[in-house]
Amino acid sequence: MLKNKWVQLITPILVVWLVLGISKFAVHPYSIVGEVTWEVILLAGPLLLNLGWLNQSIGLTSTVSLHKLVWINWYGIFRALMAIVAVVIAIRNGRVAAVLSAFVLAMFIGLTEEYIFRGMLLPLAIRAFSGKHQIFFGVMVSSIVFGSSHLFNLTRQSLLATSEQMLMATAIGAFFAAIYLRTGNLWFAILTHALQDLDIANVGRPDVQLAMPVISLVITTVAFFVFAWILLRKTKVKTVDLKRLGLTPII
Repeated sequence: MLKNKWVQLITPILVVWLVLGISKFAVHPYSIVGEVTWEVILLAGPLLLNLGWLNQSIGLTSTVSLHKLVWINWYGIFRALMAIVAVVIAIRNGRVAAVLSAFVLAMFIGLTEEYIFRGMLLPLAIRAFSGKHQIFFGVMVSSIVFGSSHLFNLTRQSLLATSEQMLMATAIGAFFAAIYLRTGNLWFAILTHALQDLDIANVGRPDVQLAMPVISLVITTVAFFVFAWILLRKTKVKTVDLKRLGLTPII
């Protein structure tokens, strides 16, 4: 039973949902230290499962050349440029503490969520399927699980905002999965995720989650799915090095 592919996929998902449920429903005042602590606790369960049972390989070195990295992870570069501008403005306004707090929290969130959803669950989801479309199904399953994990944010924001966040997270999750598979390096997904979540303006205000206009939500969601498809289109999916993730290469 412990070697069953679906058991190996579902078990860490249940662990993550359990910890998320406890952390979101627990009554505790918001603080950067508290949020980082919960991120560490959230990471601990899947990490121990992986080290003690699943033994899922995590890609931490690139499998493509530098010029291809720029093309594949253009969004990370774009977010980095935006972050630099935001940091400079915040520092000029004397908000150094806000910059440091936002950066630390974003990095912990990026590390935790990318290790769990892309580093662990994505390969496990791919392995659970077979055939020429197994990468597609693996990416979609891991991304839907990632999106659904944001349901717990209902404890501190509206149903509309949470629903939109879940949909957006699913699309972004597919894009991050494509980046990881194409580069073979989880660090790119971690940094891009951290830059995506870097919110200097709202640090210390956890309840700020505004609903997006429908047209903006649709355009953004579709765009991320299209970006993921471009990176994992038929001619490129063959270049994904599944073997280094402990998966059987597609023939």
